[in-house]
Amino acid sequence: MSQINSFFGKSPNDLRVEDIENFFNEEKTESDRIEFKSYVAQSNNHESLTLTIIETISALLNSSGGLIIWGAPKGQKVSNQKEKIFQGELLPVTQKIEKDSFINKISTLITPTPIGVRFYEFPKDNHYVYLIEVDQSIYSPHQFGGKYSMRLDGQNRPAPHHYIEALFRKVSFPNLIGEVKFLKGTKTVKDEFLCSFELKARNLSPFQNEENLQISFRSTRGIVQNYDFFRHPDVSYNAGSLTHRNAKPVFFFGELFIAEINLLYSSEEISTPIFVTITFGGKSSPLRKTEYLFKLEFIQGRILETGMKKISENEFLQSIYG
Repeated sequence: MSQINSFFGKSPNDLRVEDIENFFNEEKTESDRIEFKSYVAQSNNHESLTLTIIETISALLNSSGGLIIWGAPKGQKVSNQKEKIFQGELLPVTQKIEKDSFINKISTLITPTPIGVRFYEFPKDNHYVYLIEVDQSIYSPHQFGGKYSMRLDGQNRPAPHHYIEALFRKVSFPNLIGEVKFLKGTKTVKDEFLCSFELKARNLSPFQNEENLQISFRSTRGIVQNYDFFRHPDVSYNAGSLTHRNAKPVFFFGELFIAEINLLYSSEEISTPIFVTITFGGKSSPLRKTEYLFKLEFIQGRILETGMKKISENEFLQSIYG
């Protein structure tokens, strides 16, 4: 269950800004799993607030995960109570934040690079409320600004040495990520479309190399055209899918695997949405996948626009938490 579903009883796709407003009709307090951040115009420093959000993400990664609501009501002190109360009108963010830009910033400022962080935008009166889901990390401890943090009593706290040691011991396999990028599409003399995709995989674990990197590509339509791939004994092929069972015998930290794959689509196929998936793993790593919805917009054989909408990113095929 997602963090949003846990707190709101709805999936992220079904949630509306009105649900967030209704959430604060009653008094709320922060906990180890939820953080509220308001956006107060008269004292706002956008960059400073952003860094505070990223620090909280790092702390949640090192703890049990959780949810950040950025644009929440301002917290109020209550006599005889340590925790602030959050209730009433939302104080949304005045600036539009691009999802990819924010995720890239997280990847740059938090080490090792985290996965399992999802960013959702909810417009409100030309402003924005942002919900950020953070999964408990299986690659913790994560560091932000040279410090390790954790969640304790609804606050970000410096993580003690014994806690960090325990987190280091539980990392048991390399952190691999993978993605697909559309490169180009051309129309053939037979009114078919030849499309090129770039497959990428990277090992983000500083202390663990991987062995026998496996990469699979699948398109729900089309036919793979990379005939040079088929000469390799570790490559299998079936219509719109291709699997390389030993793409890298040893996959070092920081190393980037790149391969180009070409698919041929009929004009009927290319005019409808196509699901494209990269699956990857290794000797020590469970299989993961990143999935896209791919569509070409074209007229008279000329490509006008490409759409590669990410549906899932670096998800485990089976839950490692059991």
